[in-house]
Amino acid sequence: EQVIEQNPNNVDAITINAYAKLDEGKPEEAKETFNSLPDDKEDTGIIKQEGFAEVYLKTGEFDKAWATAQELENVSPERAGAHVIKGEILANQGKVVEAEKEWVIAVNKKTALKYQQAKVRNKLGLKKARQGESREAIALYRQAEDIDPYNIEATSNRGLALEKEGQLNRALAAYRQALMVKKDDIYASVFARSLQEKLSIENNTEKKKRMDRLIKELAQRYHQQKNTEIEKQQEDGWTSRPMVLSFVNLKEGGGLPDRDGFVLVLSDQLSQYLNASGRIKVVERRYMEKIIDELNLGSSDLADPQTALKLGRLFAAKVICTGSIHYFPDQTLVSLRLMDTETSRIAKVFTRQFNESDSLDKEIGWLNKEILKTIIAQYPLRGYVVDAENDQITINIGKNQGVVLGTQFEVLKESEDIIYKGKRLKGTPKTVAQLEVVKVEPDFSLARIVKQEASIQRDDKIEEMMTQL
Repeated sequence: EQVIEQNPNNVDAITINAYAKLDEGKPEEAKETFNSLPDDKEDTGIIKQEGFAEVYLKTGEFDKAWATAQELENVSPERAGAHVIKGEILANQGKVVEAEKEWVIAVNKKTALKYQQAKVRNKLGLKKARQGESREAIALYRQAEDIDPYNIEATSNRGLALEKEGQLNRALAAYRQALMVKKDDIYASVFARSLQEKLSIENNTEKKKRMDRLIKELAQRYHQQKNTEIEKQQEDGWTSRPMVLSFVNLKEGGGLPDRDGFVLVLSDQLSQYLNASGRIKVVERRYMEKIIDELNLGSSDLADPQTALKLGRLFAAKVICTGSIHYFPDQTLVSLRLMDTETSRIAKVFTRQFNESDSLDKEIGWLNKEILKTIIAQYPLRGYVVDAENDQITINIGKNQGVVLGTQFEVLKESEDIIYKGKRLKGTPKTVAQLEVVKVEPDFSLARIVKQEASIQRDDKIEEMMTQL
């Protein structure tokens, strides 16, 4: 913008400005900027057409994007832009093999914008990574970085490919390299943190032995279809057991995004938020990955809802979170389902569009709140009054069950049954008081009385109230 102010006809500055606006999720502004390119300069007509094709691609107008790209190919067959765009369109239609052919053609063209050269190699690398060809993917990501050293998409993608190859230290170096370019990059931050935790276990012989032993035991339990932990915790029909949630089989579809590992970022960040709430405990991803490897479960096995439910039960999870991620040119559609492992009932479905211009962390924060609200509404904490003789009421659930400071409870009194036409109808419990937790211990809590209509006694039932998150 500073260059344009000094020289309104600078083609490079106008082009970069237009692509920057497109990257910010402002396609109409980008189109206007492309349209402002001077007509008396060499190749500006072609640059403008390439820009329009990119705009149509971002706005989902695939027919217009294809027609514009075809026109470009006819007018300027030596340029890569038309094939980059055609590849994107085909990938978003699920025609990944055809898309790869277009990108290979683009790589071999003499004329291309630098970002196009890096982008197409990154895309080809991601395609190879999805096919399990990690080494070929790493080489392509390297080429993208050589063309554009600031391409953190290729750098973090290379880290994931190295991790799959078992080159953990080199993978960590790649994530740190991406963070040097952009210190708050959520992808590289999540990958680096997760890998550091993995390395701490790999480098600790005792920790690794314990994990391996646990995975063996869980695998045996899976085959026996037994879960003594759940059976033991369900002896009391009213008192809540810990609310455990597990992410299982989040599937990806649609086109090829620029960044690999969206599912890892989504599940990892959601796990961090949900665990931090104190209300929910999330099964660690590394345990789920290890047991899936130990059981040799493939994608077809995991696609079976019953397998996903069995995996959830294995970790004493009350709820599993499954769903799909669908990639579009300008957004990612996230659809999540919460399923009850005991009844197989779908507790809630969430659908959210993650736009390129939106903060990923903010969108994940929204999902975190929605999951918490659903859990509290459909699985309220329940327990009993243990001691009501002092100013503070003692209840029989605490931190281990998900109680946090400020949690509010209703105190319930059983109503008398109603006899109607010879039938006994169960009476609805009556709320006689409201409590607010002021101190939390692992297995019990102390609460103050907020509101009281009748006396509170030992063994009175309590149930969590929905409060504003």
